[in-house]
Amino acid sequence: MSQPFIAFLVGPTASGKSKIALELAQKHSMEIINADRMQVYRHLTIGTAKPSSEDFALVPHHLFDLIDPDQSFSAMDYATMAREVLNDQGQEKKYLFVGGSGFYLKALLYPPQDLPKGVAHIEDYVQAYRKILEKDPELKSTIHENDHYRIQRAFFLVSQGYTPSQLWKQAADQKPRLQVHWFGIQTPRPQLLTAIAHRSQTMVDQGLMEETQKVLEQFPASKPQLEKIIGYKQCLDAIENSSSMSNLVQEIARATGKYAKQQMTWFKRNPEILWSSLEHAQDSFSCYIEKETRPS
Repeated sequence: MSQPFIAFLVGPTASGKSKIALELAQKHSMEIINADRMQVYRHLTIGTAKPSSEDFALVPHHLFDLIDPDQSFSAMDYATMAREVLNDQGQEKKYLFVGGSGFYLKALLYPPQDLPKGVAHIEDYVQAYRKILEKDPELKSTIHENDHYRIQRAFFLVSQGYTPSQLWKQAADQKPRLQVHWFGIQTPRPQLLTAIAHRSQTMVDQGLMEETQKVLEQFPASKPQLEKIIGYKQCLDAIENSSSMSNLVQEIARATGKYAKQQMTWFKRNPEILWSSLEHAQDSFSCYIEKETRPS
């Protein structure tokens, strides 16, 4: 192989990506690289469904537990560190990026634009969303009203005199800097919602509330970050309003379901993804990997 084999395994949260990734990595001697924006944070374990210590011991894992939860971390930071992993490990390796954070993968694939860094501090996202649409109506087709990070970023760019929709269209027209292979786990919506409900219950049973409290005590400045992460946000709400404790699992599951829908909307725009059900993913993706990495 003249260059490393690089695959992206994507799909909505709770679709079974981590399980399939571990199976593929073991079978094909691949190294797993995190592509989940929440799993880069240390101390956030239960609420991010991070791989276990046993999983970490089975195959090499990269880009997990990079920073404390009170630190900032951008998609460009991620892309820089991911490229370092690829450059340092050697061309004969096989890598499997795993996660649902499409904008992390996009930042890795396409050269960064020469734009000012920063996001706007927003208290009323409904009003902010309305304002950015007034300045740039085309954003309605690219930013969901609940996508708080992109609203923050778009609001900041608009305030600097830019037109975000044009910038992002230019970025979409760029050629990727890496040759990659896309795999996707596709799960029927009812089945996915069942899995999400089960995961939400499991996280609470495993001590998500206690983890949230511990992180908040150890890193008081992490609260704004925790408020952006599903699971921790609902725990913070419950801490401030004890009456919501009885609905904690349901609130986490509801928010996760909405997020999963946004993820699938984003990934379905990519015609390069080879989709498979969870049941057939291991065989389907294994056949593809064997074909692509077979010596010529």
